[in-house]
Order: sequence, then structure tokens, then C-alpha cells
Amino acid sequence: MTGTGGVALLQDPRPDDVRRALQRVTLRWRQLPVDRADALSATVRALAARSAELDPADIPDLGPATAVDQLSVAVFDACASGRCAHLSERLGELLAKLA
Repeated sequence: MTGTGGVALLQDPRPDDVRRALQRVTLRWRQLPVDRADALSATVRALAARSAELDPADIPDLGPATAVDQLSVAVFDACASGRCAHLSERLGELLAKLA
């Protein structure tokens, strides 16, 4: 699919349940106190690595401000590659840890 001027438009590959679960995680993440987010950022990066089928060491520690963005990119890429099975459940488990 292309937009005006020949620019390709990318369709969101994430299923609705994954997209909604990621939105809930992102919203909760933004509400966390910085010290709590800092303590949980390794957990978020671990899920990003698992989603992207990478070694956790491959997801750099850029601090708590970027951890949820790293997760968002990994989830998007996983779904674009057809690897989004169980992501909704994993995101739900992460959300419970953020509570």
C-alpha cells in the first residue's frame, strides 16, 4: 500500500489484543515513580529481548525512560515477523508486575 507521493504506508501488524495490552503496559509504565521504573527496567528489557528472540544482553540498558519504547519496538517487530503468539499473555504478566 502506498500513500501520496509514493510513500509506503506500513500497516500495524499487531493483533488488537497485543496492541491493547502494550498500551496498558505503556500507560502504567509512565505512571511509575522513577525508582520503581528503574528497578523494573531489566524486566521490561528481558521481555523485549524474548519478544525479538534476542539475547537479553543485546537490548542495551538506556535507562528506565526508554525501556518501554524498546519493548514497543520489539513487540512490533515480533508481530511483523509473525511471532506474536503469547505476547498478549506475556504483556499481561508484565502489567501485573508493574502494579
